[in-house]
Amino acid sequence: GGHLHSTKSFHSNPEVSLVSMSERTTIPVIKTLLPQISQVRTEIMKELMRLKNDIADFKPTSDQEGIKNLNKRLTETKKLIEWAATQIQGLYQSYLLPPEDIYALMSTHTDLFVRLKQLQVYQMEVGHLSHQSEMWTDKEKLKYDKPFGTLVIARQPFPKPLKQNTRASAASEDPTEVLLLHGARMSIVCPTTVKAELVYEEYHQKGCNFTMQGDVQELDENNTATFSEIRFSRGTRLKMVRLQFMADVKYKQYGQISSVVFESDPSSPFIIMTNESQWDFSEGILFKKDAFTRNEISWIQFSNILQMHYIRATRQDPEVPERPLSMHDLMYIYRSQFSEREIVTQKDFDRFWKWFGKVLHKIRHQKPFCQLWLKGLIFGFISKPEAEEVLKDQPHGTFIIRFSERVAGKMAIAYNRMNESTKEIETSHYLVAPHDKKETVAIPDFLSQNENFIYVLKLRTDFDAEMVYAKPRQRIIGRTHKNEDLAEYYTKKISQKGLEGYENTHSPGERGDVSNVLEQFDEDGDMMHG
Repeated sequence: GGHLHSTKSFHSNPEVSLVSMSERTTIPVIKTLLPQISQVRTEIMKELMRLKNDIADFKPTSDQEGIKNLNKRLTETKKLIEWAATQIQGLYQSYLLPPEDIYALMSTHTDLFVRLKQLQVYQMEVGHLSHQSEMWTDKEKLKYDKPFGTLVIARQPFPKPLKQNTRASAASEDPTEVLLLHGARMSIVCPTTVKAELVYEEYHQKGCNFTMQGDVQELDENNTATFSEIRFSRGTRLKMVRLQFMADVKYKQYGQISSVVFESDPSSPFIIMTNESQWDFSEGILFKKDAFTRNEISWIQFSNILQMHYIRATRQDPEVPERPLSMHDLMYIYRSQFSEREIVTQKDFDRFWKWFGKVLHKIRHQKPFCQLWLKGLIFGFISKPEAEEVLKDQPHGTFIIRFSERVAGKMAIAYNRMNESTKEIETSHYLVAPHDKKETVAIPDFLSQNENFIYVLKLRTDFDAEMVYAKPRQRIIGRTHKNEDLAEYYTKKISQKGLEGYENTHSPGERGDVSNVLEQFDEDGDMMHG
């Protein structure tokens, strides 16, 4: 699978030295290490090519020098693969990385894993060759010869929850790609089909009565089968499942055609939902499984895993995300949800997910909300005092939308209003709290109908690795009238009442059309007055 911390073949877990967060400037390290890793990877690929040719042309002799030489080269190549994998793991565990770097590292790591598998096939083949004698006829060679090979998953969209009868990989995600790796001394006779099977995580049994669409694909000329149209007909009752791939391979060796069955390791886990309402529960199970191979991990590594789960959940392209979780967002989560603890335990995760799962589901599932979020029109991860700091010196009617810290998945709006008696501008807060699911108004309509909200603040949506814009105020890039940015999302006609002037200071709840979806609460959930 693509996940660095759980690839068993690379036994590296460098102890993370815990420097203070602000000192983790990732840029210089990444800039020097990534090209090095990339260079080593190119060298590995070239050497595997040379090995393939040399093993294919090898003539067994009683003298074992040739075999020794091949084995030495295989061992050296394996060391290179392990070096590169360890470097990647070290980066992933020690630095808060931008999503495009995480994605590049994960892809490289998976690629190294594929190369390691190929190398192991060659090692078995060379081991077998060492027992052959130069005196053997082809017939004798055939008698003792074995087909060496395996299937390996080179790309996949998992772990993730997916809905029954929908494609397993969304447009922004990798499809599942399965690669056939085989020995240098055998050639594949086309065509070869690869079939997917469902395996239940808990009892390792195959889901025999499970119907899938798009579960059979042919290998292309690069020995790759691409599964981009897999669909499942029903849910897995919130249980984790994995895909495993099998191929009946026809091959030619010493002029003779035979066949052999190869299979892959299982994919990363996923859950098939019957309903979108199961999403945050399912994603929580998968996230936890993905992050914790032991009871606890470092906060840094947790952040990097969180970033990738967030990118996938919000259906963004990991190479060019519109709005990653910024350094500011991650530091906010670090402070507010983890009390700045350097280690995250499974119990910490459960508590965090009760809050964050609902937040993420809201961004993911409510269409206009997601679009406003990606454009930077919703601040989201900001505390109440920080929101007040941002609104200082802003005019009457300026507002920002944030996630309530106390009521998971609910929006709190901080807005400036004129105090009638002092004639000074004050910041008020309230919770958007629908009494009843059916009455929920889409957030753009809600904002359009309420006269207290006039100007929306827009913020930067980049990762900001160097924390150049560390203070929330520095993240603001503009203020516009709400209709400029939100009108395209309104489903109802705009009532212009009270939009032009500042004098109109209805408190929320006075106007009939809003009272059913809005109550004023302070953050403790007590009713607010005035």
